[in-house]
Amino acid sequence: MTTYLIRRLLLIAPTLLGISITCFVLIQFVPGGPVEEMIGRVRALASARGASVKSISPAEVENIKAYFGFDRPAPERYLAWLGKLLHGDFGRSYIYHAPVLQVIVSKMPISLFFGLVSFFLSYLVSIPLGVAKAVHHNSTFDVATSLIVFVGYVIPGFALGILLIIFFGGGSFLDWFPISGVVSDNHAFMSPLGKVADFLHHMVLPLICYMLGEFAFLTMLTKNSLLEELNKDYI
Repeated sequence: MTTYLIRRLLLIAPTLLGISITCFVLIQFVPGGPVEEMIGRVRALASARGASVKSISPAEVENIKAYFGFDRPAPERYLAWLGKLLHGDFGRSYIYHAPVLQVIVSKMPISLFFGLVSFFLSYLVSIPLGVAKAVHHNSTFDVATSLIVFVGYVIPGFALGILLIIFFGGGSFLDWFPISGVVSDNHAFMSPLGKVADFLHHMVLPLICYMLGEFAFLTMLTKNSLLEELNKDYI
């Protein structure tokens, strides 16, 4: 066991290095980036001032590339980024226009909320449902819930989000849940209980999208595992 643990710990560094290289290489082939974003901002600013900017000179494009480090070869840029990362410098987000570490910290509370709540809710629902499906295998209840679980497993989260907005977010049918923000505009003026209720009200639709795939997987895993045990000779 000690050898196994040491081996797994030693694999952490090369695994992270491999992931970082893979992500870096993939990003090189993705359309768009900081250079294109900066060019778009320059054109938008010129348009807002009434100027007509249809194109930017090659020299200006090269200056923008040099500003973001794109005037250097990709391996050199990767090593420079990795060196800064090892010193705690995560760089600056060109989308949020703020340090990356600051953006991560600002998003951490809501990410932890989604992760922990979806984890507990998934197990709270999946295990009893999986047990019930195994006990009533091939019944009408099992078939009906399997259909729901299958749909929940195959539908992508973003597609489910669009459907939830249409049906429950005021898109075309029921306007039951808000579709943006974490709290309402008047959140600061609510009572403590009202603040909690308002926050949870905003979390309903995102949590459904966040946990549905995991919920479906755990339900079928529980059912199949229990069926396997129920079919053994000692039961």
